[in-house]
Amino acid sequence: MFLVVSVTALTVSPFPLVLLFPQAKPDLLQGTPLTGAIIVRENGSYIGAFCASGVFVLVGSAINAASWWVVSREKGTKWV
Repeated sequence: MFLVVSVTALTVSPFPLVLLFPQAKPDLLQGTPLTGAIIVRENGSYIGAFCASGVFVLVGSAINAASWWVVSREKGTKWV
């Protein structure tokens, strides 16, 4: 089920962006709505989308590390 949902989410054109940016090419509106909006705003450049993805990965990793630290402190061991 996750495979079907993830492939659909990453390949279907986000319809609301077509309404907001009618001048955009349809191939720029593929992927998640946030990525499509960033690419359209940057006039077709993918650098902003790359940077946003990198920031999301770093923030997610920091939240994961912080939650690991909190749980390990509560348990009194480094293994969660």
